[in-house]
Amino acid sequence: MITKWRERLDLGTEHRLDLSECIDIIVDITSTTGAIIVIDALDELQESTRGLLLDGLDTITQESDRQVHIFVSSRENWDVKYHFRKMPKLEITTADNSHDISNYGNASGPLDFP
Repeated sequence: MITKWRERLDLGTEHRLDLSECIDIIVDITSTTGAIIVIDALDELQESTRGLLLDGLDTITQESDRQVHIFVSSRENWDVKYHFRKMPKLEITTADNSHDISNYGNASGPLDFP
């Protein structure tokens, strides 16, 4: 599968892999080693695309021979919240880190943490 990715890479961006090909490659890679997949700003995807990606992540975690951890950041969206309802999660709100944001905004030099 990785060979397919390398072949496409040589062809240029107009020959991108589709989602199912990417999933197959990740499953292939994780047959020998675990992985951590990080997705930032999931909420910025269109809802239909977001659903396809979430389904793809499920496929990866179910079909991989090794452990795959998923870390997703997102604003609160019902579909994301529902999808991860049975999984461990850490929810952080603006109120939780407002002190850090204030320190960062008021800093004129390196941040001074207690």
